[in-house]
Amino acid sequence: MFLAKLMGPRQFKIIHDAEEPGPIMEGEALIIVGGSGICGSDMHPYLGEQSYATYDRVPGHEFSGIVAEIKAGGCDIKAGDKVMINPAVSCGACYYCNNGLEYMCESCEVIGGERPGAFCEKIVVPVSTLTKLPADIDLVEACLIEPFAFAEHVVTGITGQNVVVIGQGAIGLMCSTLLKLNDNTVISIDISDIQLDLSKKLCSDYVINSKTQDPAAEIKDYLKEKKVDTVIDTVFNGKTYKFCIEVLKRTGTLLLIGVPCENFEIDTLNLLIGEYNVKTKYLYTKQAFKKAVDHIVNKKIDTKPFISKVFPMKEIEAAFIYKETTPSIKVVLENVR
Repeated sequence: MFLAKLMGPRQFKIIHDAEEPGPIMEGEALIIVGGSGICGSDMHPYLGEQSYATYDRVPGHEFSGIVAEIKAGGCDIKAGDKVMINPAVSCGACYYCNNGLEYMCESCEVIGGERPGAFCEKIVVPVSTLTKLPADIDLVEACLIEPFAFAEHVVTGITGQNVVVIGQGAIGLMCSTLLKLNDNTVISIDISDIQLDLSKKLCSDYVINSKTQDPAAEIKDYLKEKKVDTVIDTVFNGKTYKFCIEVLKRTGTLLLIGVPCENFEIDTLNLLIGEYNVKTKYLYTKQAFKKAVDHIVNKKIDTKPFISKVFPMKEIEAAFIYKETTPSIKVVLENVR
């Protein structure tokens, strides 16, 4: 069996004859991986951008698949079914799990993080993580459910607002798409014309290239006397944080969702005076995951424009090089469809 371990920055250990996973226990399923997306949180350790990154592990948490074997009494999922996997494995019994906040479980382990991930041909997962999919769904497109679930968690409750989204990578573009579905005015910022052109085509009312334009001036000119109600920062560093506070209206909401590569200082006095609502978002609720499934299964969102390139699973090293060097949205590793 094929699997890929990330051993260090830009260093994969490729194993073509890895031991087959199993045997599975009660409450588990053996999954043949279908599509597995490359997330920004996979790229940061690969590029050596995080001092706290862990190595000697199999990454991959955005994945769909086919059930090869399952042990779960009373479950309507059977061998041969296509499924999506929620990679956040919670304990199911703590305060958070009992209050609809399973993703905040203090014992939560993420497949591809604390647990072995899906950059492989087969994987064993808890049955509780599975969502049955239609037989005719494309498993490469289905793996976008996981990042869309996060985007859904981010934008839930935001309607009829003026929203600025910093970054139009996969998550930023997905947030912009869902914001537009919720009747918001969406202003998107990036440094790539390719990604901004796609954003303008799919969802954004106005796009700004911060490399060649003054984004604060552009926002002010576009909105006229109106104000920015919410800013979503998918980058999250000292520079973007400062910019968010600069353009956000007093009492507005700042959603910090990027994975910071290092800690930085903030202007706490300015934060206090403006009565800004600063929030972070991490993973997703079960409701957000279910809604993302609905969006894609029922084709409320066209997933094709979000997939920039598909590589065979065994070409994972080429896929990561492509993701590093080429402007793209979602790069997917394909095992089976």
